[in-house]
Amino acid sequence: MHLIKSLKLFRKNGFSIIEIMIFVSLISMVLVAATGYTIQLLQTMHYNQNKMLATRDIDDVIEWLNQEREIDWQNFQSKAMTAPGANYCMNATIGLSAPITALVITNPISNCGFTRTVSGRSFKRIVNLQKNTANTVTANIVTATITVSWVEGTQPLSETVQKTYSLWQ
Repeated sequence: MHLIKSLKLFRKNGFSIIEIMIFVSLISMVLVAATGYTIQLLQTMHYNQNKMLATRDIDDVIEWLNQEREIDWQNFQSKAMTAPGANYCMNATIGLSAPITALVITNPISNCGFTRTVSGRSFKRIVNLQKNTANTVTANIVTATITVSWVEGTQPLSETVQKTYSLWQ
């Protein structure tokens, strides 16, 4: 009888093994969910950081194209071709300090590798210059499509902007 009373007394002062297992299970589920959420946040942050760097690269190329158009429209327009246009690799070999006359057509595009490194990440910049000579109204218009690509894990990603240039009148 005394043993039963002491077991009841012990039961009132502590937790049963089932209560401890339920508590540990609940805490484990919360920690697993928090870890998954944190991993997703880090992946999103990494993607947004690369997208920001790609957008900055695109802005740099647009500024360079604006400058080259202002310097010499004829050279600028001569680098454009009719559809599908001419692709130019704007990585480390041709930087934004080179004149537009230094651009060499990159065909196929796969020859332009991920050689441009920004903040430890590899990017690929391709500029497509296309002109429309079929229509006399749009004959002096050059459309530039700037694409900056990078790889997240195994998934290739890119950011693309299209800009139209014409002769200043």
